[in-house]
Amino acid sequence: MNTKLENLLYRKEITFKLMGIWSKGIRMYSEYIDECKKAIEKNTLSVPCDKLLPLSMEKSIHEATIPLRHYITSFKEAKNEYENYIIPEIGKIASKKEQALIEFKDAQKVADELTDIELYGSHSKQPDNVELIGVSKDIEQHISLLRSLIEETSAKLSSTEDSYLFAKLNLDLFQHNLKLITNIKRLEERQDYYHNQFKPAYDKDMEEADKYLEITLERAREIIRLGVDVKLGFLLQEYEKNKGDKEKVWLFYTALKSRLKKIFKEMRRNKGNFKGKMHLAKDII
Repeated sequence: MNTKLENLLYRKEITFKLMGIWSKGIRMYSEYIDECKKAIEKNTLSVPCDKLLPLSMEKSIHEATIPLRHYITSFKEAKNEYENYIIPEIGKIASKKEQALIEFKDAQKVADELTDIELYGSHSKQPDNVELIGVSKDIEQHISLLRSLIEETSAKLSSTEDSYLFAKLNLDLFQHNLKLITNIKRLEERQDYYHNQFKPAYDKDMEEADKYLEITLERAREIIRLGVDVKLGFLLQEYEKNKGDKEKVWLFYTALKSRLKKIFKEMRRNKGNFKGKMHLAKDII
């Protein structure tokens, strides 16, 4: 068995194990969020701070949704790598005898077990130009919830005569205020990064894409046609599937440009391996 096949088999096992971890996390966080929603709807929890219950549950839902999205993204990326890269690559280099001894586990079966989770079907990794705005909105929502909690907790604190409840509410108020300060700082940093670093670079990239996207696509297609890097075809397939979504043009263009730069560099370093094809290594911009 050659080294590349051994590495792919190891990667296959690790990736599938990670899918199991991500799917467990998805299920656990989803169930927790469902229970929080039930508690709000039915108001079945017996707690002295009745007015605080819905706000506390909303805060819990918001905080649990963030890791849930992360696990969903991680699971889908691992599944994509497993099905569209690892398994096909093994099929290319393993002999029929070797393939007969390899256990190919069904990734789709694991995914099918998550289809009842609403967020799993609707959530996918977003390009940075969308994700950064979404993160800021999430932080703003969290700040709003914390302010409401602080207001309700302060009101309850001023009216309670129970010493334990007073101490508990006082501690809650302290923690809510700390989280509020932290989230305001996070929001300011996110907005500063978006407006002063990311957005100027994004706008420049989009102006560049307007001029050079078609030329870049043609170069990529020729690279594939002449067998310089056939794996580039996967990136072009993703473009064809998503080219109608303007929000994803930036992500595709920057990814393709970066990939082509690496290909050009490799071709120039090993010119002897690319005789008659070096015209493809010429810079586009």
